[in-house]
Amino acid sequence: MNDGPKAPVGAPQRTAKMAGKSLIPYTLGMTISRYLRNGLRLLGSWFESPPKPEQTEDFALKTANGFTVTLRARSSDRNVYEDIWEKGVYDVGNLPWPAMKTIVDIGAHVGFFALYAAARAPEARVIAFEPESESVEALRRNVTDNGLTDRVRVEATGVAARDGTRTLHVNPGHAEKNSSYRQRSTSHPVEVPVVGLATVFETHAIGRCDLLKINCEGEEYEMLYTLPDELMGRIGAMLINYHLFSDDPTHKPERLKEHLEARGFSVTEHPSHIFVARRRS
Repeated sequence: MNDGPKAPVGAPQRTAKMAGKSLIPYTLGMTISRYLRNGLRLLGSWFESPPKPEQTEDFALKTANGFTVTLRARSSDRNVYEDIWEKGVYDVGNLPWPAMKTIVDIGAHVGFFALYAAARAPEARVIAFEPESESVEALRRNVTDNGLTDRVRVEATGVAARDGTRTLHVNPGHAEKNSSYRQRSTSHPVEVPVVGLATVFETHAIGRCDLLKINCEGEEYEMLYTLPDELMGRIGAMLINYHLFSDDPTHKPERLKEHLEARGFSVTEHPSHIFVARRRS
């Protein structure tokens, strides 16, 4: 006798056990999971290993598409390179890379994402913002060495909610962790110039930003909250690394997600604490 399709093994027993019991709401469960992940991530950052001692001199690597990138000695540049070029943390799919004309890279570090974007979007100009002087020098070298000075513009400034200056806590050997929000025992403060995101659109005459990538160690919240809706409407997609460095209740990923969804974006979360925001059609 055919009783119809069978449920997966174990499903009936699990349903029986759960019957009549309250379940933790999905959203609460996801929030708890996210905070646990970020807590472990932040705890681990305090005990991370120092840069590998064998990296006593700058060295070069060849990317899959033929670019040559220089990594600095006694630094974590290799980890950032592997995340972007080998692990593909920004390879989220469903982004129209070949059609892109303008890409803005906020928190450009030494240029690994800027080069990645230039390779994925061969018709695009990339505007890369980085405020820390040593990283700017390495960024410019990587852009120049790959013949991209006509497509990748380097701006030696940070991006924030408004024009001015910010205190950047610089982490020697771990420049990707430089932050105006997080101060660590090994960091030292440096005053750096910043421009508001609205100024970026005005200065560079951006009528449409096909992709806005943000990895600025906590600055992402106020930067996006203060952007006028008219300018937000010019953005096609965003890749946002979110952080939990502030006690401000608005500086939480769920609040940022709500803000973006209310302004016409579909937001999904990807590994490595990245929001992918796509303009809804």
